[in-house]
Amino acid sequence: MPNVQPLDLQQPALAQALHRIWLAAYAQEATLLGLAPAQFPPLQKTVADLQASGWQFFGVMQGDTLAAAAALGDEEDGALRLNALVVSPACQRRGLGRQLVAEALRRTAPGRLLRVGTGAANQPALALYEGMGFTLEARLSVGSPPVEFVRLTRRG
Repeated sequence: MPNVQPLDLQQPALAQALHRIWLAAYAQEATLLGLAPAQFPPLQKTVADLQASGWQFFGVMQGDTLAAAAALGDEEDGALRLNALVVSPACQRRGLGRQLVAEALRRTAPGRLLRVGTGAANQPALALYEGMGFTLEARLSVGSPPVEFVRLTRRG
């Protein structure tokens, strides 16, 4: 299985590769949630937004090509948040998402909460997170039109 490595988004080609995967993966989620692209905030992010996010990005390369990526950030309550998990559509169903979630858990200090959110209708993501021991923390209705999201947690 390919190794997970830090991603330096100050490298323009890598930042653009991440953005391409970001758009493709979140377009799939928007479809699962029944949303038009303009209604789904992750699809409005630019390369510059990702570079300026302050998130810690890491990913999986297949040869010279970025195949999947994730981002971690701190929350105000002391929890760590998995802010993004994106896998290139061409590389899905190969365990790369699982590998990145495992890396996020590895980077979570023992006892610290790791939090993730996804659309309640995103069954592939829910199956991944629940299969890795995450439990439901909250259900939220957000946006217009309202969409149900879930927040899941697991201790590191």
